[in-house]
Parts: sequence; structure tokens; C-alpha cells
Amino acid sequence: MRHAYSWIPVGTVLFALFFTTSPNTFAETSLGKVAEAKGKVWSVSGEKKTLLKAGSPLRTGETLVTEKNSTAKIVLKNEIALLVKPDSQMQIDQVAGKDWSVDLVRGAVLSKVTNPEKRPNHYQIRTK
Repeated sequence: MRHAYSWIPVGTVLFALFFTTSPNTFAETSLGKVAEAKGKVWSVSGEKKTLLKAGSPLRTGETLVTEKNSTAKIVLKNEIALLVKPDSQMQIDQVAGKDWSVDLVRGAVLSKVTNPEKRPNHYQIRTK
């Protein structure tokens, strides 16, 4: 029995994969955004430090830092609002694609959860 095989060049496969995949597949996951930044508010990821402003996205793995006399209002998927106080450092991660975890390294944060009765355990703050 004879088989007929058709070879597809690797470049064609990579081209098709790249252009048929959602842009978010290759990007870091956006957790929410900065609604307001007063003073100097930074996003730190590895060696990279970026000054944030209103509308800036927050991504998994980034650390948010507010300097002295600086604050940030953060919105996570329209369900959670955070007010990050001056001289604070925290990291926000998404758990299981739908829940949030905030690791507060230093400083203070105030939070408001919209409709907490829908998922009462979907948000937690841990201090170090």
C-alpha cells in the first residue's frame, strides 16, 4: 500500500500560527488598569521600571509601587477597586483565571468589592 504525503514548509506553519492566534495569547495577562495615579506610581517587572498613569494596564507578575505622597486607584475587571496609599508596594495576581490575590509587601491599601455575594472568596489580601 502506497501513501501520499504532502510537505508543508515550517515557515508556512509558523506564519499561520502567528496570524491565527489571538494577540493576547502572546501578551502577559492584563488584570485591570490604573484609574488614577497621583504623584509617582511605578510598575516594576524584573529590571524594568515603568511610570504609570491613568489608563495604564496592570499585568500578572508586576509589582506596583507608590512613592511618598503618591497614591493609585486600581480597578480589577470592574469588580474590585483598590486605593493604594503612599509608600506602598504590592503585587496583584490572578488565580484560576477569575480570582485575585494581592500580596502587600509594605504600606496600605483600601479595597471595595462589587457584588461580593456572587463569589465571596474570590479576592484576598496577604501581608508580608
